[in-house]
Amino acid sequence: MWAGNLKNQTYKNSGKLQLNFEHTLSKLHIYAQKNEELANSTVVLKEVKLIDYLSGDLSLATGEFSSATDTRIDNTDHTHSVYKKEIEINEETAKNEIFSAMTFPTRGTDTDSHALGLKVTTKVDDYEKTTTYRIKEVDVENTTDNKNPKYKAFKFKPNYEYDIVLTMTQTTMVVTVIPRVYDWIDDNSDYEDTQIGSSVTFGSVTWMDRNLGATNADATKSIQSWEASRGFYYQFGRSIPYYLNGSCLDPNVEDPTNAVPDCNGANKTSSYKPDNAKPFPYVPGHYNDAQRTDKSYGYSDCAQDPGETKVFKFSSSANEYYSRDWASDHNVSATYWDNPINQPCPKGWRLPTKDEFLSIVPSSQDAGDITFLNHSGTYSTTVNYDVHNEKAVYVGVPSSTERWGTIYAIKRQGTPNAYRVRWQIKRVGNTSIDKDKCDTGGDAQGYRSVLVISRYPADKNSTLTKENYNKDYTDWDNPVETLMLPISGYIHVDGNGAALIYAGSEAIYHTSTANTRDNKSWSFRIKFSGDESHRYLYTWDQERRGYGCSVRCVRDKNVN
Repeated sequence: MWAGNLKNQTYKNSGKLQLNFEHTLSKLHIYAQKNEELANSTVVLKEVKLIDYLSGDLSLATGEFSSATDTRIDNTDHTHSVYKKEIEINEETAKNEIFSAMTFPTRGTDTDSHALGLKVTTKVDDYEKTTTYRIKEVDVENTTDNKNPKYKAFKFKPNYEYDIVLTMTQTTMVVTVIPRVYDWIDDNSDYEDTQIGSSVTFGSVTWMDRNLGATNADATKSIQSWEASRGFYYQFGRSIPYYLNGSCLDPNVEDPTNAVPDCNGANKTSSYKPDNAKPFPYVPGHYNDAQRTDKSYGYSDCAQDPGETKVFKFSSSANEYYSRDWASDHNVSATYWDNPINQPCPKGWRLPTKDEFLSIVPSSQDAGDITFLNHSGTYSTTVNYDVHNEKAVYVGVPSSTERWGTIYAIKRQGTPNAYRVRWQIKRVGNTSIDKDKCDTGGDAQGYRSVLVISRYPADKNSTLTKENYNKDYTDWDNPVETLMLPISGYIHVDGNGAALIYAGSEAIYHTSTANTRDNKSWSFRIKFSGDESHRYLYTWDQERRGYGCSVRCVRDKNVN
């Protein structure tokens, strides 16, 4: 059938077959900033080389990389220059990429003997130096002691972008790597129906598969994987990441206490537990900056971005009537996250609004009554104005062995966009051994726990009742999507200071929505153990802006 059709064709007049070759690679975006100790110095970036750089052949037929010509097998010092100019490092280079480069992804066997590195040449005033940094990550599964973590080569994945931030100090260079999915979706494709990488889509909202700052997505595998899924804690309207003393597995961080964090619930400030987990800024040069809570009405000198030269310490008012805000001017904390550029999420992602959180959570305390405080047994609740102001129905089923149960729902019921959701609490580790507890305070259930949110198909005619929740639909073991939210506590603030409380029993997740009427914010709260006050899954408009809470980002469709 093709006879004669291909005669006399050249590359100029023939048809074209476009191959998205670049999406078999990894893409690196390089940013640079200088520590405040170099504020009065001129720092110039002169050259960046990739070291232990992979070379080889890519088969266009199979899409697989071949190591047949890999020069790294016997030469880990193989380098490739990707940048050679002179640019002064300043606030602009911290926010806007200096250059980007493509590299082959890491093969599984490379993590044993090779680690892609950066060889960076800088000039500080008149002194020129070259620094080499091997990019590594924590080996979560083989780390049994958080005080002595094991490391492996960072695994660069195909079709992923990586924001690499170089922070220059007087003595060294610190490298931070932020992975994100390489956006190669065609302009004409249906963005809402396209799943990006390992992200999770609920009701047209695409969620990151892990907490911001987490190195692991599946928190249910082991105690180590749960700890690695914790991520950083953030104060509302402040994009400074905070880690807990003893919990940071970054080799650049010299732990201020050299101890595993001891979360002791309500007893966090008692004299016999002085080492309870405290927040420290994950900012190069400031890893050991202790918190401050010595003012009643907030502060005016707090940094809101890691690239600033203000104060990075965890700061908050202890005054409840002042909403325990970190900012002396409430408008500062209320408006900073209005622009996604100011939010802590990487490029292409942003914080969810309170309405977007409703796509994955119950819309009221009555609907999210996972501990059956308001119900004596299996219950059914209908909410007429749920997500998108559409109808939703919830059915709660108690457990025969625990003080909490399972909640089922159909959201957007009666519409073509209807979907089923299930909420379950899963515990991690051996719950028969007391030493596996991560919180021993009060009457909270202190074992590491995870809220597992699962999505299932439905149509406009689907129904859900107390009688048919497990009959009309029975394939609950095979969700279309699963989202895990570690129940990893939060940084509580009062007159005695700030510290982690109720890890394993409670968690707070930020939204981007401020409550300007009461000088507070909207959050999603998980509480299934401890005292009975607010023991639900629910969104709340009275969150204290000074608390340290978890962040789960969503895809920003306005950014390419």
